[in-house]
Amino acid sequence: MMNALFDERSRALRKYMYELLAQKAIDLEDLSQEFEPQKELLRSKRQKGLIDEEEFTRQMERLNTEMAERKMDLDIEYSDKEKAVTEELEKIKLDAETEQKKILKDRQTQEKLMMFK
Repeated sequence: MMNALFDERSRALRKYMYELLAQKAIDLEDLSQEFEPQKELLRSKRQKGLIDEEEFTRQMERLNTEMAERKMDLDIEYSDKEKAVTEELEKIKLDAETEQKKILKDRQTQEKLMMFK
């Protein structure tokens, strides 16, 4: 019974982990889509001669830096969530092992008592 509970909880947490990874991919794509129009606007301004190369480079670096920082924040956020899921899986595994050992010990105790009676 404990193994069934362990398997069920493990499957649920693994499914959640998969969903986290899928959501992370979506969030990273959304981040790229958020910054791409700004980059395109800068490229357009440079082509039209509205900004010089130095200004273009400075603003593009600012956008890239901001995007990298936000990507790092997302990575940290999802890393923390993944770590929590991994820890929960490990806890479930240890609990199942402990329960199995307890059941085995109880059986051994019962068998010894029966042998001595």
